[in-house]
Amino acid sequence: MGLIGLTLDPSNKPASLPDVILGEKIVYNDKITLANVGTWMQVIKRKYFDGKYTTDWEACEQVRKNGGKVGYAREFIAYHLGYDEERDHPDHLVEKYHLFKDKFGSDLYSMYTDSEEILARMGEKPAAYYGFSRPEVQELVNTTAKRILDVAAPPVPWEAS
Repeated sequence: MGLIGLTLDPSNKPASLPDVILGEKIVYNDKITLANVGTWMQVIKRKYFDGKYTTDWEACEQVRKNGGKVGYAREFIAYHLGYDEERDHPDHLVEKYHLFKDKFGSDLYSMYTDSEEILARMGEKPAAYYGFSRPEVQELVNTTAKRILDVAAPPVPWEAS
């Protein structure tokens, strides 16, 4: 295996959200299913991945291209605190829509909402979510830390701060 992700607890999955694991699913063994996975929590062998992350799909493709298998562990389940982007983070949802539309020609993220307002905003080019400096996040970072684990979808502007 090159990349193994967790299964997400469906208890707080928004009704409008499609199946989180998109595409073909192949049972690999009694614990793992091969499929594209999201990066809500995963383990990646370094020999299959160069560390340059842009999207979940590209990470999966890079691991496969380098000879690794990609899948998720069915018995390890995570509760996703930020699951309802439509309600809690509509700006982020719109920005992800534009990232995928611009980079891959895909309107995948339009499936993540039934909101006419959000869908209308997806038809416009918004200010970049990742362009915000996020001072509320910067305040949480210990300035004397020697190492910081950045668990965010890049590009993350506070890295330059």
